[in-house]
Amino acid sequence: MSGGYFVFERSFLDDYLDDEEDLFLEAEPLQRLARDKQLTVNKHEGFWAAMDTYKDYQALGSLWAAGDAPWKVWEDGTRAW
Repeated sequence: MSGGYFVFERSFLDDYLDDEEDLFLEAEPLQRLARDKQLTVNKHEGFWAAMDTYKDYQALGSLWAAGDAPWKVWEDGTRAW
């Protein structure tokens, strides 16, 4: 399972992407970023869960309803976990 996501600076849109319909992000644009030494990886150490199915939705909704949502940051800055 891959739970990754991308975060780009706005300049990435102009500098690395074009209007080609067959553009594949994980191919040429990211390869150019790596060659330009502009690509980094950050490991997430906190809570993560998929919400791809109705079953996932129910499970996460149950955590939220019980006040036990690990992703929730309370108003004082503390976390539920």
